[in-house]
Amino acid sequence: MSDPRHKPAQFRSSNPVGWDGISSVLFDEQGGTRLPGPVGSTIAPGLRAFACSSFTYLPDLGSSYEMEDAPRMCVATRICSMRPEAMRVLAWMRDHREDIAGAERRFEVDRRAIAGAIAWEAIENPRPTRGFLRSSAGKGKVHVRQFSHGWPTSFGEGDFVAKQVEEKGYLPKQSSEDRRKLLATNQGAITYIAAIMRAGADIAQQHGFDIYCDPALLAQFYHGYDLKSWEAHLKAKTDAVLTPGTPMAVWVQNHLDYIEDGVGVSELTRCHQSRASSAAGQ
Repeated sequence: MSDPRHKPAQFRSSNPVGWDGISSVLFDEQGGTRLPGPVGSTIAPGLRAFACSSFTYLPDLGSSYEMEDAPRMCVATRICSMRPEAMRVLAWMRDHREDIAGAERRFEVDRRAIAGAIAWEAIENPRPTRGFLRSSAGKGKVHVRQFSHGWPTSFGEGDFVAKQVEEKGYLPKQSSEDRRKLLATNQGAITYIAAIMRAGADIAQQHGFDIYCDPALLAQFYHGYDLKSWEAHLKAKTDAVLTPGTPMAVWVQNHLDYIEDGVGVSELTRCHQSRASSAAGQ
């Protein structure tokens, strides 16, 4: 029996029924040879068409609340196995590639970290509804209250990383209501994630670690720390090595091909230099 949560009919195709042997009129293109957009859209110039001889959709585990606006359709991809919700996130990343690239330029952190945090939260940490006590908002589930084990840790909002980056001057200070409204928008969430990662990278640099172009370590900070706990963690380190270890960091490290398929590689000069140095050392 098929998983009732698997809803392939949510994805649309521009090709005729039976193009790949699938009989459903609502879902007849497993590989995906088109970009997000109206039925009949074509492959973008320069984008390599579906390159796998066969394609497999894994069971749909359900979409996270923040991805309600993600396109429900196939996109061209070189990846041969994907869950439907991952296809939706890939389509969303393609749609917002320029927004993420703009945040990369503004805050000078690798775009793959920004997109990776959003993708992991949507695919690997799905939340189906917006609960009354929800501690986060928007893409990337940026925290808007201080919570522990599902419950508020203090009266009021408490202390959390989005507010900390405002207080440090990375972003303008906002009221609780205005911050939530900003984070509910795609641009606002992308901006906050990039600002948070820049603040974490700056703290890391003060302790001798350069992570501006390291998607996995940026994700490690974003997922596991706020500015204060990150500072304390780095200050207490007795060795000179940072290793990705949180679920988000490991996932980002292992899914760079997928993330790059959505937003490309970093165009920052420092990241070009970092890749060149890494290649020379291999």
